[in-house]
Amino acid sequence: MAAYTEYLKMLHNDPSNAWAISELQKLGPSILTTSEVTMALESARTELLERGSSEAAVELFDVELAHAEGERQANLLFAKGVVVFDDLLEVETGMKFIGEAVRLHPGNTEAQQRLEHLEKVKANWQAIVEKYIEEAEATTESSLATSLYRAAAETYGRYQPDADEIEELLGKALEIDANNMRAQAQLSRLLYRAERWDDLLSHLRRNISVSTSVGNRNAAWIQIADLGESRLSDPALTVNAMQNVIASDPGNARALEYLVSHGEKEENWTGNVTLYTNALKARRRSGSPETEIDLLSEMGRVHWKKLEDMEAAD
Repeated sequence: MAAYTEYLKMLHNDPSNAWAISELQKLGPSILTTSEVTMALESARTELLERGSSEAAVELFDVELAHAEGERQANLLFAKGVVVFDDLLEVETGMKFIGEAVRLHPGNTEAQQRLEHLEKVKANWQAIVEKYIEEAEATTESSLATSLYRAAAETYGRYQPDADEIEELLGKALEIDANNMRAQAQLSRLLYRAERWDDLLSHLRRNISVSTSVGNRNAAWIQIADLGESRLSDPALTVNAMQNVIASDPGNARALEYLVSHGEKEENWTGNVTLYTNALKARRRSGSPETEIDLLSEMGRVHWKKLEDMEAAD
């Protein structure tokens, strides 16, 4: 059952890792409904939300919801609805999930009260935005001003998603605190939806330059790699981004897979052996025996078939 921890670790290193989500889904109810795993999923969701990786957190809700029943299902739907409304700014979808939670568990007064509150917000959102901005301009506390500007931008995003004020307000929030991960994530979503790929690239690079977290920097590098591969058609950008990831996290699964594939195309077999060697050292410190075996097998294959070094292959 310990395999699930490997997939959660992959998501910690790369919140956009669809393969890790897919593998978690395959574990089935006999594993995913145990108290050990549900607690681990809850902890992973909390950590992802703190980093602004709300999309990945929602996918983890879905992993558990596939097998949840009764009150547990209602609680998960409520929590998912809050994230979809608060973070992803999807008003109708978020309220639908919360409403479904109330239907499944009418005794959940917190969900019922939240639903009633959101209906009131929907009717008065413009006045709420004005209040946020007024307070942000008046306060001398930088952290509060950042939160208020970001909250104003998010409120616009829920009810007037094409408003120019969203980017302007997020810019003010990041001008005060460039490392505010929630504001960073909201601006990333805005630029992605607008298909402003060059602006998104510049934004991600700024995030990397101010981040003090290796994990957050690497998550941004992987976003840049994906951008280079799928939107900008810039292979050199993708390779450089993945090289930056592997430099600080030699065992990163997606970066390793990409760079090994790139090395095979370039027939850089010694480079691939170096990648495998460094990954093996990193995973021996924190990985499972299964991943060590896989890496050793690949190293042996390259030594034997590509470098014709039978002694090293053994």
